[in-house]
Amino acid sequence: MTCIFTFANFFRWFRHTPKVQAPDTPLLDTDTAPGIVAGVIVYREVRDISATPEQVYDVLTDLDGYDQWNPWVVRASGTVAAGSKVDVWPLLRGKEQHYRHRILEADRGRRFVWCDLGWFTLFAKGERHRTLEPSDGGCRYTVELRLNGIAKSTADKQFGQSMREGLAAEADALKTYCEQQ
Repeated sequence: MTCIFTFANFFRWFRHTPKVQAPDTPLLDTDTAPGIVAGVIVYREVRDISATPEQVYDVLTDLDGYDQWNPWVVRASGTVAAGSKVDVWPLLRGKEQHYRHRILEADRGRRFVWCDLGWFTLFAKGERHRTLEPSDGGCRYTVELRLNGIAKSTADKQFGQSMREGLAAEADALKTYCEQQ
């Protein structure tokens, strides 16, 4: 009985209650605070970029070029194709860390999605969804980092601020880099 009580208190200690939204309600364009959509914690950034969707996509998928523009994912390598594995080195809480991802979707000029790989995905799994939509004078870039799993709230508590700051810095840098090309 003590074990169950302790286990319940552990999760109560790490419980985090971001804003909850209905499953079919997308986050607002101006919403950068984490929200929950269908039980998934979502961090989101949106930028209007004065470049074509194809130009932005080409920068996003040139993994070897991340060190030229990306302040959050400072290195990346691998082949961009659905099903392939890639290695990335983001800065989390000021330290460079290595993670492996699987490319889920690579549709030039439209979408680029990857998910975490590794033992920790048994407890908390992240997916990065990048969407490009044509707009007047360029494209609208939307990136969502989605956290799911039984320990998603713990991951949010431990790394959420760093991930939100990194996602915003990356989106700003992508916009600047693409508009200077």
